[in-house]
Amino acid sequence: MHDWQFTVEVSDLETGWLLQVLGIRRWSWGPYPTEDAARAAEHQIFQRWAQAAQGRGGWIWRKTSESWVVTTPAGVEVGGTPMCREACSVHHVE
Repeated sequence: MHDWQFTVEVSDLETGWLLQVLGIRRWSWGPYPTEDAARAAEHQIFQRWAQAAQGRGGWIWRKTSESWVVTTPAGVEVGGTPMCREACSVHHVE
């Protein structure tokens, strides 16, 4: 399995609130009228990404409030920044 990290940013612009998910690729949504609206959209987008990850044999989890990690089988790339980590009993595949 491979991990891909994404940074989540909610920014206050003159025209409203912008939501961005940044990895090797960048995804943007908005503007939203309030920060709460942008955060609600973030939750919905996270849920859609979870469904997409499951469809590819993986999963998504929140590392921090500003960071998502998508775990996928070998050979499945999702546009995030590749993470290197030690294998553990949960993630190690022989």
